[in-house]
Amino acid sequence: MSADEKLDGAPASDESSSGGADSGADGHGNAGESGGTADTAGGDNASEAPAKAAEGLEEDRSGSASDRYRSVRDAQQRIAGDAVSGDKIVVQLSSGQTTTLRPLSPTLEEVARLAFVEPDGWTGYRLDFRDRRTVLLRGTVGQGRSTMAIRLLQTVETTVIYSLDPHIDLEKMAEQLTHGRVTRGAGFLLCLPEKSAQLNAYLVNSLEAALKAADARLVITMAQDSPLGDSGLLQYEMTLPSAPPLREILRRHLGHWLDDEARAAVTLAEPDVAGLITDTLEREGITCQVTADLARLLSRAGDPVDALKIKSMLLRRHADEFDTWFDNLDDLELWSFAIALAVLDGLPLEDVADAASRLRERLSSGGPVVLAPDRTLRVEDLHHNPFRTSPDRLWRMLQARVIDTKVRTDTGYVPATAVSYRDTSYSARIVARAWKGYRIQGHLLDWLGELVVASSEQVRVRAGVAVGVLATFGFDYVRRRLLLGWATSGNSQRHEAVADVLRVAARSAALQPAIAAFVELLYRSEGVGARCTAALALGNRLGHADLAAPVRSLERLAAVDDPDVRRSVGMAFANLLVQEVETIAPVMYDVLQRGLLDSRRVAGAQLIFLRVANTVTTEVPGEQGELIRWPTLLLLAQEHDYLRRPLSLLWARMLAGGDYIYYAETVLRSWARDAESDPSVLAAFARLIRAVAEADRWAGSAIERQARKWGDEGGLTPMPKVAAATQAVLAHERIER
Repeated sequence: MSADEKLDGAPASDESSSGGADSGADGHGNAGESGGTADTAGGDNASEAPAKAAEGLEEDRSGSASDRYRSVRDAQQRIAGDAVSGDKIVVQLSSGQTTTLRPLSPTLEEVARLAFVEPDGWTGYRLDFRDRRTVLLRGTVGQGRSTMAIRLLQTVETTVIYSLDPHIDLEKMAEQLTHGRVTRGAGFLLCLPEKSAQLNAYLVNSLEAALKAADARLVITMAQDSPLGDSGLLQYEMTLPSAPPLREILRRHLGHWLDDEARAAVTLAEPDVAGLITDTLEREGITCQVTADLARLLSRAGDPVDALKIKSMLLRRHADEFDTWFDNLDDLELWSFAIALAVLDGLPLEDVADAASRLRERLSSGGPVVLAPDRTLRVEDLHHNPFRTSPDRLWRMLQARVIDTKVRTDTGYVPATAVSYRDTSYSARIVARAWKGYRIQGHLLDWLGELVVASSEQVRVRAGVAVGVLATFGFDYVRRRLLLGWATSGNSQRHEAVADVLRVAARSAALQPAIAAFVELLYRSEGVGARCTAALALGNRLGHADLAAPVRSLERLAAVDDPDVRRSVGMAFANLLVQEVETIAPVMYDVLQRGLLDSRRVAGAQLIFLRVANTVTTEVPGEQGELIRWPTLLLLAQEHDYLRRPLSLLWARMLAGGDYIYYAETVLRSWARDAESDPSVLAAFARLIRAVAEADRWAGSAIERQARKWGDEGGLTPMPKVAAATQAVLAHERIER
């Protein structure tokens, strides 16, 4: 980093932008921007007034850290190209390297399920497949081998279909199956394996046994003329039947992509389209794949269909289909919406439309300055008309769909109309294409910087993850233009965004040293904003396999005499916990116990505990399929005996007169609300209350005062069940004493 880039002030750069400067400070303070003095790591904070100590903390929403983590994971899966959620299954490639088993694209599965045209004799073919575990599916190029394979796997109700790498070592795969490391009932699709000639009966027989034990199936597609290395493989062969009529394939695929069979029929009947179909499908050597491509192009066409343009595009079909589609949008409004949808894929239509409008305004040169009716000067846009493109045409042009769904908000799940790409790979490809293919890098960063401080948390998270993807293409540019300004600002949303950016960028091993150096620079800075950002970044681990280093750094930051830094350290531990709950909980308790014995860290340790206790929750399926929400620390204490005592001792310390007593009572009330909703949570909560009262009688008295408020029927939100259970436990504890 050059000497003119100072973390205790705005970065000196000739690339200043609205995204780099902080225009939305929230009162967290910024030593750099105000020329303030350095933070000190010492001092006893016991004298802080409770109201000041808890300033801003009551705004923390219960379960917010867990909710935000789910949003970040979803954003990474959509934008950063990581389509695997949950546990990842690693298999061995023939080169000795490992790879992750990736589920088949939902788009391919949907096409096979909804647009598949059954060939003649399909019933007998399907019944033959039903009795097999391993199939070598032969067919010519473009005959629809992959679609047929997917459809066959769907007919036997596989739980998940994995697309295998052509380099995979099938012997290693048999070992994975034998040791139960894959989902039972899975289907595997291996298209044109690189070493098909080396397949032998012994290997496939071993696979067959492993597949049967795992209730799994494997389909290997092969070219019609691919040689077999062993005659014993003939029993596994199935030859693709003759393709169904191409016009029927075209009709079914077009109806699927348009989501409207009637509109598909009208489109196919247009004279220009009918001529195009005749010219295309009656040519020699036309395959099922070309027919499917024609259906997709027709579904994306304008209104009316430009048949000459589609014909030209078909002639160039060997070119990258995606680049062709994106480059031929030919409209700033469409490009802006395409990029906005790539970043916000799956979010409510209103959020996507608003983001698209913001981007279009940034990219548009505009028209002449005019005097508006309200006597203000505005730039007249001669081209933009919000009614110019109908919704149906917009979705067809962008190859997108709208669905009625429910989205998570601060007030729970609410109905919404969400919009997303049909092809799940488009989001990541569009973000990369927009950055690498056009001279709009600065505009993109400024636009995403604007979204980072948007009102919706999901929009903010998506914008931060998108910047993280762009940082993998040009880390130093993104760091200079955005990250330095965000990190040193007084805006907590921008601090979180920097942590999200670095989390995504750190997936690139080549960038990890530069990212580590940047975080270290923030960590050593004397600015409050930089230290808050460093804490949040450390909470994302950023490629650290060992927890010791980031945890130790967070412990030191907890000694900084600033409530915002402590707040960020608390959120960092919450982020660590939601990522690896079983591993992090004991480590966190050790940190808290050490902190409570150190006068410099007492306030920080208390705040870490309360932030984690409040913002980390777990949803557990109930007997009726409903989701039961647990405070995660309470659930861990319920499941692991060794985590019960540290939890009760910490609660006793918080309620017996800690620095954050008001916040502690607020968090305990939130736990009580969860306990009121479910008997199992209530039983665990009652056991905790008894342990807390046994540990400290003053804490027991504080809980008893709270319980009287919970049981007040005249209150706004009475909790009679938890109040009665709490008072009964405390009364029993007094009798025993």
